[in-house]
Amino acid sequence: MRAWTVDADDIRVAEDFDDALLHHTPEIDSFLNLDRDDKFIVIGTKGFGKTLLLKAKRILYQRDGRAACLPTGTLLDKPIGDKVFGKEALTFFAASSLPWSKLWLTAIAAATLKHLGRADGLRVTAKLTGLMADERLHGVIDHFVRLLDFSPSELQRAAADTDGHLLPRLRAVNSPVAIFIDGVDEYFNKHIERASLPSVTGPLSPNVWYFAQLGLVEVAYQLRRINHHLKVFAAVRKEAYARLQTTVMSQQYRGSAVDIAYPVESLREIFVNNIRLEKADRMVRPDRLRADPIEAFLGRTTIAHAYTGEEEDAFDYVCRHTLLRPRDLMTIGERLAALRPEERRHEHRVKEAVNVGGDRDRPRVL
Repeated sequence: MRAWTVDADDIRVAEDFDDALLHHTPEIDSFLNLDRDDKFIVIGTKGFGKTLLLKAKRILYQRDGRAACLPTGTLLDKPIGDKVFGKEALTFFAASSLPWSKLWLTAIAAATLKHLGRADGLRVTAKLTGLMADERLHGVIDHFVRLLDFSPSELQRAAADTDGHLLPRLRAVNSPVAIFIDGVDEYFNKHIERASLPSVTGPLSPNVWYFAQLGLVEVAYQLRRINHHLKVFAAVRKEAYARLQTTVMSQQYRGSAVDIAYPVESLREIFVNNIRLEKADRMVRPDRLRADPIEAFLGRTTIAHAYTGEEEDAFDYVCRHTLLRPRDLMTIGERLAALRPEERRHEHRVKEAVNVGGDRDRPRVL
């Protein structure tokens, strides 16, 4: 895995992953511990590394060989594109998380039973029969996306069949299966983007964005109680997860999640870990790499504040130009690493790279 990986989507196979880039906290370590399965939801705001952490969990499961992992072709199951509903479907899906819970349960049951070869002989509706028989559909998201095209009445019948026919078979599964789901928030982004006009995209509702994620959390939790062999790990946006705090199950759900948040000291460590992945000849002062990696990389320990003239710690200067997200640091680090060491030696060039790489929406004090 290269230094300054901005997007965890760049990690496509287990060999692309480098554990050195994963910042370990007690909560993160408890999530990654394969002997514990009480943490299975990763929550955080955009840019905080949910996908990276979920991929790390998948890779650990894969290497250990203790469970069949879904999806089979990639590390995480993730929908592609955007989904906007017609009026009838929007009314159905924007009302509560219940339709989503039923839909997720059907998609997970279908994918799991098909993967294990236990989907034969089901006596269900023609629509669900067609879904189960379609050999092009493999992972949970394959089935999830297809189910979204069902009419509300078809979905209700499919949910009844899931409860009556698929769920009993799911309860009987006696071999470990681990499912990894990511990117649900991005699939429904159109419903919360202010720039999206209903006249262009169709009917919109922010509730769709929230309930699609909350339904997945609810099903992941319920499945643990139905069959301990079946585990669903998912990444959910913190803004959506907060909605669960108003439910009667809020404490149980909270205990099942790892909340990604990093103090400045942790962000510094993440920055340093990426510097260490750079070659020595990319350093301004390679002789300082062991003692002070940031000084080795930037060629200085402080940067002058443009307004006050006071010397500021170099990393504090970098961090001040971010929203305190690892992704911001990766963007800035990538800009700095693109400079030749002799360029990076000059303070004004460092400032230029930081200003360009920093979040453009954030007001800055240079």
